[in-house]
Amino acid sequence: MQINTQDSLRAVSPAGLVLAGGRARRMGGLDKGLQIYLGRPLITHVLAAMRPVVEDILISANRHLGDYQRLGYLVIEDLNTDFEGPLAGLLSAMGQTKSSALLVVPCDTPRLSTEALLRLITAYQTGQYDLVMPHDGGRLQPLVMVVGTHLKTSLTHYLHQGERRVDAWAHQHALGVVDYSDCPELFLNINTIAELQGTSASR
Repeated sequence: MQINTQDSLRAVSPAGLVLAGGRARRMGGLDKGLQIYLGRPLITHVLAAMRPVVEDILISANRHLGDYQRLGYLVIEDLNTDFEGPLAGLLSAMGQTKSSALLVVPCDTPRLSTEALLRLITAYQTGQYDLVMPHDGGRLQPLVMVVGTHLKTSLTHYLHQGERRVDAWAHQHALGVVDYSDCPELFLNINTIAELQGTSASR
């Protein structure tokens, strides 16, 4: 699908949020976003895809803050230190951005493309949904989303109840699901050192 990026972006003004604040237990506790993939940190691949379609970018991180700050973007920590998951990073970002929506992407999805992200933004901009998420033909990909910051109060209450599941919270609202069954490989996420090494070698 060919997209005229400049025409498509005229009414689009989300901020970008890269989620890099997890414990990465399956990667032996290493800071996942800083691990090298194809010669550079994982997070930089996501940033490159995101930059053309957002006004500004925030990075959600809870460790190695200086390393992330050197990438040149605002780095935000969770509101508490309990590693409550991606929704905690999202809530912190909602309190920092002036944008009415956030394009959210985890740091471990290096194959996501600018075109794929623009498709998600375009679906959100129809005004029909509170948030939109991709479906890769096999399952929903809830950590990639465009979400309105007007959901901040709802998200605050959800986390205060001790809930953490992203998809369960999303389904409480007007959720748009965008079909990406034509390109499921874009949502490959890297969780272990073996996956990191194997995926790099296969490219």
